[in-house]
Order: sequence, then C-alpha cells, then structure tokens
Amino acid sequence: MGASDVSKPVVKPEDTESLAAVELVVDKLVYGGEGLGRLPDGRVVFVEGALPGETVTVTLDETVKRKRSGKLVSVLQPSALRVEPRCCHAAVCGGCHWQHLAYEAQLQWKHQIVAESLQRIGQFEAAVVKPPIGFDAEAGGAWRYRQTVRWAVHQLENGRFALAYHRQHEHEGLVAVSQCPVLPQPLETLIQAINDHGQAVLAMCGEVVARTVSTGTDTDIGTGTGTGTGADAGLCVVGFCAAPDRLEDVLRY
Repeated sequence: MGASDVSKPVVKPEDTESLAAVELVVDKLVYGGEGLGRLPDGRVVFVEGALPGETVTVTLDETVKRKRSGKLVSVLQPSALRVEPRCCHAAVCGGCHWQHLAYEAQLQWKHQIVAESLQRIGQFEAAVVKPPIGFDAEAGGAWRYRQTVRWAVHQLENGRFALAYHRQHEHEGLVAVSQCPVLPQPLETLIQAINDHGQAVLAMCGEVVARTVSTGTDTDIGTGTGTGTGADAGLCVVGFCAAPDRLEDVLRY
C-alpha cells in the first residue's frame, strides 16, 4: 500500500520555516483523537488523522511550550488497522475522530487512554479500568446507533442554509453535512430533506434537534424544541414526520 496524500496546507512565505515538513513515527493515540509522535529533539508532536505505528510526513504549524501540532501531509507506512472512513465528512467533522481506525482498535485505545489518564493525571496507580462495552461491529452495530442528534445551522456562500456539525477542534467553525452514518437511516434522510425543504425555517434557527421515537414496530421522526429567537432559536416541528417528502408542508407551521 503506497503513501496516501491528504489535503495540503496553504503555506505563506513568512511561515515557511515554521511549516517545515518532517517525517516521524506515531507512538500512540491520545485524548482528543490525535496521534502522538516525537521529533529527534524529544519534543512531542500531535497529529490529527495519524495512527500508532505509522510513519508520516507532517508540517509543524503551532508551538505551545514544548509541544507542537502537526498537519498530516502523507502516510508513508500505513497501519494495518487503517480503514476507509464511511462518511465523506470524516476528515473535517468533529463528530467522529477515528473513522479511519478499525472499530475493535478504537475500543482498545479508548480503554488505554482512560487508564493512562487516571494514572498520569489522577495519580491512581492501582486504578482498574474495565474494557468498554462495544457494539457488534460484524452485525453493523458500530453504525446507525445514535438516536438523538443536534445540528447547528450554517449559512453557505450561496446564501442557502444547511444543517452542520462543528469542525474538528474548533468551537466556532462549522461544516455543512449531507450524510451521517452513525444516525439511523430515518434521521440521516432528514438531513437532505430539511436542507431542501426547510430554508425558511432554518433562516430563523440556530440549531435543530431531532430524535427517533419507537412506536410499536415503527420508528418515526420527532424533533426537540428550542427557545429564543434568531440564532438562539431551535427548530420546532409539531408532531412527527416519517415521510421526508412531506416535510415542506410540516415546516410551514
């Protein structure tokens, strides 16, 4: 498997020195989802999208005391646990940091990170952390499990509004989405339905909250309610809407 390129940063002339490309080996994953490697002088580098054991090329774009953040340029030697993300927004969306990592390995690293944090930060040397209870990945349980979702409303350059999630490691930045494979199919279908038919309502909302509601053998779509007006308002749909093509009529009220 050859090197895989990812989006390269825009380099300004004055930033050439600080953005010098370096090659390093990733040691482990840390809280927040980043890979951790070290420069030859021992300084730590945190790299989004890198996995343990991988040899990667990164650009150093930020210094904080003795730590640096690196932007992944290419993976020279990929991990055997690297997989293709299912979602087209995985590289920028802040909702799923590890879609490029095999699910069983995700569980193992979550367990290790909690144990290390208790020992290093909490000073609980004898802490015993039970392994996480995961889904049955072979049966597809690692997807379609999220029953409630909260979307932000993002205005695009063309003036239209779209449902969005926050970008990775950003409090203000948003990324408009067209899919979300951790949502049940009815909720995921709702994304495009609201984007297509809910423009008038989205223009008055700051967020949209939706949930699945089991009624016997069926699953309908309900919505949470928001308070306030303008950017603080939430989308309120009266009743349930199991048919996305009828959403335009529902959103008028």
